[in-house]
Amino acid sequence: MENDARQIASAAQQYFLENAGVTTIPFTVASATGIVDTGTPLASYVKQISKGTNVSANIVLDTDFTMTNAQYKASAVQSFNSEGKKK
Repeated sequence: MENDARQIASAAQQYFLENAGVTTIPFTVASATGIVDTGTPLASYVKQISKGTNVSANIVLDTDFTMTNAQYKASAVQSFNSEGKKK
């Protein structure tokens, strides 16, 4: 999950750089498969993350985001900073 967080954060940073003025990115993933929704702006940067992972609905510029995965510490919510580092 920590690797997934780094990938998502890196993709978000790149997207923010390429799209000046954007501060919020909707992010959805099919938890059962880990496939990133093609309607999500980050889908061209991240195709798939670990199965069973849920990500907070929006990635906001320079703001923490959360993820959960039942295989990682009994579904505990984990917070990550804008660089994808675990808090």
